[in-house]
Amino acid sequence: MGKKKKDSSKDNVPAVRAGRDVHIYNAPQDEQGNPLVNKKVMARLLKNLEEKDAQLGEKDFQLSDKQTELDRLVEKHVELSLALRKREDTDDFAAKARERLDEGDLEGAEKFLMQSYESNMAGAEEQHKAAAADAYEIAELKELKLEYRGALQFFEKAAKLVPDDSRYLNAYGYCLNDLGESRKAIGYFEQALEVDRKAYGDNHPHVAIRLNNIGAAWKALGVPEKAIRYLGQALELLKATYADKHPLVATTLNNIGSALDALGENKKAIGYYEQAFEIFKAFYGDKHPDVAMALNNIGGAWSTLGETKKAIIYFEQALEIIKIPYGDKHPHIATTLNNIGLAWKVLGEPKKAIVYFEQTLEIWKNAYGEGHPQNATWLSNLGMAWDALGEPKKAIEYYEQALEIDKEAYGDNHPDVAIRLNNIGGAWNTLGEPEKAIGYLEKALEIDKAAYGDKHPDVATILNNIGNAWRLLEEHKKSLDYFKQSLEVDKEVYGDNPPRIAIRLNNIGSALATLGEPKKAIGYLEQALEIIRASYGEDHPKAKDLKEKLENLKNKQ
Repeated sequence: MGKKKKDSSKDNVPAVRAGRDVHIYNAPQDEQGNPLVNKKVMARLLKNLEEKDAQLGEKDFQLSDKQTELDRLVEKHVELSLALRKREDTDDFAAKARERLDEGDLEGAEKFLMQSYESNMAGAEEQHKAAAADAYEIAELKELKLEYRGALQFFEKAAKLVPDDSRYLNAYGYCLNDLGESRKAIGYFEQALEVDRKAYGDNHPHVAIRLNNIGAAWKALGVPEKAIRYLGQALELLKATYADKHPLVATTLNNIGSALDALGENKKAIGYYEQAFEIFKAFYGDKHPDVAMALNNIGGAWSTLGETKKAIIYFEQALEIIKIPYGDKHPHIATTLNNIGLAWKVLGEPKKAIVYFEQTLEIWKNAYGEGHPQNATWLSNLGMAWDALGEPKKAIEYYEQALEIDKEAYGDNHPDVAIRLNNIGGAWNTLGEPEKAIGYLEKALEIDKAAYGDKHPDVATILNNIGNAWRLLEEHKKSLDYFKQSLEVDKEVYGDNPPRIAIRLNNIGSALATLGEPKKAIGYLEQALEIIRASYGEDHPKAKDLKEKLENLKNKQ
């Protein structure tokens, strides 16, 4: 279809946003509060991962972006080693497991822990507490081996064997949330919260951690209002414990900003990101990775507000900071390169975007191999850029590569799989094959409804895209029905005024105009124009397009 302009009613759903949530993780620390990371252990684990050509899964449980995914696994390795050391005087299996663990022999360590678990489960009921500890440690080992489904099973066993241990409940919740089961995760985070409140009272940092995690899970479910409520409680507790200028306070400010971003309150989000930025800068200095993270998030919010050139300035500042400790080829710079690429795509420069996306993908492949789950995001973004260049067939090739990686990593029914199916469906729409598009989009809709329920932003996006496919098939009544469903979901999540609502109103107005109902169409288009003017100003290209459409409709009456 050549260089045809992309249809404005199609939503693209990038899997990475600049405003990211940071889960608070209880990592082992020394007396100065620094992660207790043994360099020898790091070398052994890295060697083990390289030998296996492991693909590390993206798991947002670190305190900040300052650690690579390998660093996080090393922290887990050390934590597990310390736990086993506490048991080894009275437990021969634990001693043997720790010995294997510290040699990087994860399979050998798991074998001894499994023997311990089976022995304790076969014993008297009072041994089941020991079996729960075994199950928890087996789950952590499976996470080190990147076997997240296997880890989930053993975290569940630990939580069920000792349901009043907040550590087990929280870990099971984390794993559920990471695997896209956020609603179920919230139940376990809430149980962990109640256990900690009984143990420590309402004002303990552990309580703040649980509140933070519940908030992050609600945001993942597309309910940012609830997320903000829990995160606000966490912020209040952390300020009471650490005062206003502590990194944990900054982390929670960042998460509130991310929830506000999701709610479409991007200017408010910037205020929270800027507070986090000032705290990180005061605590760490100007050149720390956490400062770069905050700059990235500010840039992302400005990009959402349509200030894309301003966003690029923030992204480039973040990039320069990250390059200081890590150089040009480190995975830490990949996300920022990706954000710059997304900004150039928004500015209508997909060729420039492709340069940044290709750098991102190359860095990640060199660090973690071809099959790393994060590569699916980078491939998907390349697909969107080629789509924007009028090359939807080439885009589908990238989307399908991303889909295979996500299915391998997460199974067939994960929300990331739905993102890829949505993008493939959108490309088939662009190619003029809406029947094919509907097949992909309906499967994506089924996955997201199962994961999130009916009232999630991604559900609204896919309903909109199905409506667009029916429009291309000239089934305008069906198209209108899907556009209206999409609007209903977005209003439930965001309220009446975010720019996203304007997209839905525009699509409904266009469908009504096609169906010969110009008065109704004008009403919807005028609402859309009002939102766009309030969000972007009178001179924004979207405002000009809507004004032109309205004038044409009114002239035909």
